[in-house]
Amino acid sequence: MINIKIKSNKVISICSLAIALNWGLGSLIATAQAQEVTQANSSKITANDGLPFHRRDGGTRAGNCITNGNNLIALIPNKSVNVTASITPKLFFYLPATKQQKTIEFVLRNQNDQLVHEVFLQTTAEEGIMNVEIPQDISKDLEQSDSSYHWYLSMICDDQKRSHDLVLEGWIEHVELQHAVKQKLKNSSPVEQAELYQQEGVWYDALSVLAANSSQVIDHSAISKWSQMLDFIGLSELSEQPFIDSEVIKE
Repeated sequence: MINIKIKSNKVISICSLAIALNWGLGSLIATAQAQEVTQANSSKITANDGLPFHRRDGGTRAGNCITNGNNLIALIPNKSVNVTASITPKLFFYLPATKQQKTIEFVLRNQNDQLVHEVFLQTTAEEGIMNVEIPQDISKDLEQSDSSYHWYLSMICDDQKRSHDLVLEGWIEHVELQHAVKQKLKNSSPVEQAELYQQEGVWYDALSVLAANSSQVIDHSAISKWSQMLDFIGLSELSEQPFIDSEVIKE
């Protein structure tokens, strides 16, 4: 009987070890697969890290331009390249309060530093969130290219001294979403769409869908998600800023 028990215990020990090894191997495989998905989703974002970008202006040359002491800020994660899946992507910026109406210049250049798009906008002297939309005919170039495009946004403080401009810069790249993701987006609420975009690393479009619903109607869920997303990228102080309109004055 003693020998039988010993053998049984050995068998049980071997089985337990095999189960533990299988479980551990399964966990490693699952972790590896999850990492592969994460890397695949973020590859477009991290592929060009190291390119020059500034999501917050230096604020040293503003002079008497800014009245509330705040910075000009791009509402993007703190990395050089961010992506879009839209045919008319929108970029969002916080504009601090100024003494008079602001004139904003937005420039888009390709990787060869050739000018692709330029527009001058005028907006209120009040602080708030403004968006700049890239026209469809321009964004078609983004869709057909695997390259990133370099954007600049300048607040013109003195027409005669453009060296005093407050300047932001970053990069935008187009990605094609998988068919399954596109189908989910069609059947999702604005907040769910924003979450899907965020999961795919498509930052510009996540903000756009929330802004459209936060500014037109009182959608508390969209407002809450907007706040969560700004908090996620370290810009929670801007979550309650109002949206402000702009007018194209020159293209």
